[in-house]
Amino acid sequence: MAQFLTPDCLSEIFGYLIDNKQALHSCILVNRTWCEIAIPTLWRQPFRLLYSCDSHKKSIEESRQIRATKLLHTYLSYLTAEQISDLVDNQIIITPKPNLPKTSFAFSYVNYLRCLDLVDIHAAVRDSIEYNRRIQQLIEDENLSVADSEISPLFSLLSCAAAAILYLIRLLGCCKYNSTDSDVDILSLAPSYDQISIEFDEQMLSTTICRLFIAKCSSVKRLSIDISSYETNSSILGNSITDDGDIPRCFLALPLYPNANTCLSQLAEFVCIIKSTNTDIFRELVKKTELFRELAKISKNIRRMVVYLPTREPFVSCSCSVCSRRLECEIEERIEEVKTLAHLIKAQNELQSLELSCGILGATELMESLKTQAKSLERLQFTNTKFFNWESLQVLPDLTNLREIAMISCYGFTEELMKPLIGATFPKLRTLNLRDTLTPSSILESIIINCGNSLETLNLGTFIHHNSELSHNHLIQGIADYCPNLIHLEIYVTRVDFPDLENLFQRHSNLRTIILSGARAEIDIDWLLILFGKLQMNRLERFGIEAGWRFTPKSLEIFLKNTKNLAILEFGYFLGFNEDHLDVVVSTLGGILKELTISVLASLDEEALIVARSYFKVITFNDTN
Repeated sequence: MAQFLTPDCLSEIFGYLIDNKQALHSCILVNRTWCEIAIPTLWRQPFRLLYSCDSHKKSIEESRQIRATKLLHTYLSYLTAEQISDLVDNQIIITPKPNLPKTSFAFSYVNYLRCLDLVDIHAAVRDSIEYNRRIQQLIEDENLSVADSEISPLFSLLSCAAAAILYLIRLLGCCKYNSTDSDVDILSLAPSYDQISIEFDEQMLSTTICRLFIAKCSSVKRLSIDISSYETNSSILGNSITDDGDIPRCFLALPLYPNANTCLSQLAEFVCIIKSTNTDIFRELVKKTELFRELAKISKNIRRMVVYLPTREPFVSCSCSVCSRRLECEIEERIEEVKTLAHLIKAQNELQSLELSCGILGATELMESLKTQAKSLERLQFTNTKFFNWESLQVLPDLTNLREIAMISCYGFTEELMKPLIGATFPKLRTLNLRDTLTPSSILESIIINCGNSLETLNLGTFIHHNSELSHNHLIQGIADYCPNLIHLEIYVTRVDFPDLENLFQRHSNLRTIILSGARAEIDIDWLLILFGKLQMNRLERFGIEAGWRFTPKSLEIFLKNTKNLAILEFGYFLGFNEDHLDVVVSTLGGILKELTISVLASLDEEALIVARSYFKVITFNDTN
């Protein structure tokens, strides 16, 4: 038996701490071996710890900006003599003295970078520039010099090379200082922000950082340009981040930089979510066709791909010749965009997961590209896609290796469009997710009959998938008859479905997730909760009702007493939830439940909420519509 954990074991363990900066720092301090193994994990995606990671989203703005500046300083210390020369030729910095020392680190931090989340990097650039502007203002207000001010140590933090520091000071637009003679002997100070725009600084710093990463990283595994993360972090980064959707063009030119053939050759995950806006500047700055085309030449081993293309149909407000030509150009651009994406999909050796959002333009080429991945593709998801006027989905039955099919918030599914799925078999299908997507019930019945034996997760969303309530009723019967291994179920239910619903749960008492949605009409479901209690659904981990149904605290108690593993409880639209219901939840699941989500018509008693929150997380929201 080994006395110590092997490096491979430690690396595997540290991988679970990738979002916990404090824990990784503690691991680094244990001993030399732990330090050497934990450092690559910590520096795998450091920008995520500033922005995307949940544990750091509430960081104070100034503290975050300081950390962003420090992080960029560390990377800028790896600038080569050639890069410094380029900056000098472009009059970005003045040549420093040749005898200035070059910093050497114990670890090659830049080489450990494996995930390029470009939106997070862009946010760090903006944070650093904003922080530098505040420093500039402080120096102007206090009439300080660089050498004498207390903030000057920030610019030499982490012992960055003097050349890199000079570049950063000039690039971030430090203003007019009252410099001493010794200062002038070392550097020529940069112009103020009156002479160089913030946008120019962002572009220059972003470009240099991107070139540095591509040149120094031996292998990037994940490349992400996800604008939706701006929306997620808007409360942190402010509206300035999301005003234009203005991502520097250098991010889309990564495959063109030196060493891209090596750096991006083993790319395993590619995410490109750049939502279209109504501004011309956005269309000029963002050309996804270039990115798709160049990646197809370099990255042949992508396993997971997420791409959101514009779903809005191009239109113009008038029929003049200029607008008509503009419309033609936009249509051509959209079609070319989809074609280059299809080419990127075809170029992959073994694509396993594909998530798309797109419109009708170029849809045929896109669907045809899926044939090339028929043997490897395990997950296919369409999100916010309008299938109106699409040709039939005859490619889908060829994807027999699929384990998950997801259609999230999609529209336009007709029986004619989905006819090829009748009789189709997906022997490995585990998940069918149709959340917020209306699908003909006849198609669903066919899929359930042919694939139900392997299905474990079924999400039929918040719609009646029907031509009539009777056909929807047959659908629930089909689930009970053909899905013996079902573990997770989300389904819309009407009053007519209740008898078949009882039969379904009697035959599937091992369900771990049950989410029932329905109309906001007040329907008494005490019988249903009592039924759940009698069935003793001990494996149930998550239960939710998204409907206006009503039930008494007594029936709720009967249900909860027989669910010993329930971790999440959700009651949406049930406006009758009161302190008596809350007391039942606390008394029965106080030491078991992790989260309770409820909608309330009036505020609950504060003392009752305090008691409940001492046991589990309580989320309340008002819904009076």
